[in-house]
Amino acid sequence: MDNKIKKRVIFIIIFVFIYYFVGMFYPDGVVMRNRGDEPNYHVPTIKKMATENILNAVKDYPSATFPLYHILISPIYKLWPDDINAMRTFNLLITLITVFLLFYYYKNCNPLLSNKDSSLFAFIIALTFVFSPFVRASALSITTDNLPYLFILIGLISLYYYDRYRRNYLIPIVVSASFLAFYTRQYYIWVPIYLFIEFIKLPATTRKSKQIYLFLSFLFTLPALYLVWVWNGFVPPYWQHKHETTQIFMMLPFIFSFIPFYLLPIYLMFIKKKYIPKIIKLILPNAILCCCFVLVYMKLSFNQTFIDGGGLCGKVLLIIFHQHAALLFLVCSYLGLASIILLITKFPRKNYIWIAALIVFIFSRIFWQKYFDPLVFFILFLTMPLSIREKLLKSKNIYYFPLMEIFIWAGTVLYY
Repeated sequence: MDNKIKKRVIFIIIFVFIYYFVGMFYPDGVVMRNRGDEPNYHVPTIKKMATENILNAVKDYPSATFPLYHILISPIYKLWPDDINAMRTFNLLITLITVFLLFYYYKNCNPLLSNKDSSLFAFIIALTFVFSPFVRASALSITTDNLPYLFILIGLISLYYYDRYRRNYLIPIVVSASFLAFYTRQYYIWVPIYLFIEFIKLPATTRKSKQIYLFLSFLFTLPALYLVWVWNGFVPPYWQHKHETTQIFMMLPFIFSFIPFYLLPIYLMFIKKKYIPKIIKLILPNAILCCCFVLVYMKLSFNQTFIDGGGLCGKVLLIIFHQHAALLFLVCSYLGLASIILLITKFPRKNYIWIAALIVFIFSRIFWQKYFDPLVFFILFLTMPLSIREKLLKSKNIYYFPLMEIFIWAGTVLYY
């Protein structure tokens, strides 16, 4: 590493330290919103897990997620029951380890053709993750949002080394990590599905190893079946009136609306002279389909009050366009849908995971930006073919990702 690059890396690391240090002692609106949930939902749930029999405690509690996070943090509550900062430190450590594993995975387990390029790509991905205002807010408060990414990365790294060294003892690590992500938050049900499909596609996978994997997966599924049985739903009874919905069709635009912004660097990469003819061919059919999409939902009296919460797209459009916001929101939503369809059809090997990852949201009535950031760009990088990653780095569009997260953070500071 030459001196110029070394100085830039040191500057960025210092900036990240200040970014988190300021958030810790002078919390902005996003951090404060997360911390506002602590006394109402997370600390009472942690206390319940720490002081009651687990089988009784999990029957109902004030958090909407699966109970794993609160069970893991409950020993800290037993040791320091009144120390909020001790529990927040747990989340900060989780985030630091996750950032390190994210860098390690893209540098060593999912590398580019050049070792230097792999290091740079991995550094930018880790930087994008750490700059996310929602990752930062979760690192500085008691909440479940960052822990699933730690388990996902443990699973991915273990899967890589299983394929490389063909060691069956790594199978339980892959299975347990995938299900631990799921048991942290219901939305991550796609993780066991994804890792299993990737596992069976590996050359190292034998009939015996598949049997081991399936048996362990069956065992790890049993707690989820128990929770669904005692809850009579997919979230604790305390939250079912808020989270669960049968208006599945009306939820789709909200899910798709979170996609386009995070794909901007990809869009920009293909706005070049040689791609213009292909883009022109796509404009007319997509304009017709977009009009149909918008008309169907407008006919159904779609509006942005169908959900609790909201996201970047909806809030920005409401501020700027007021009464016309719903129409433009549906246009953005169609762009998200079209982008996912294009990704799945163009690169089908891994992009099926978009369906598995997003479909679970149709059963919920609560949408926050933190549910999709960093999830969208995390899946984007996870499923991105080597050729696209190489092009992103070569075109320098990769640098837009961390800059976008800083832009979102600045927006949240102004908004809150």
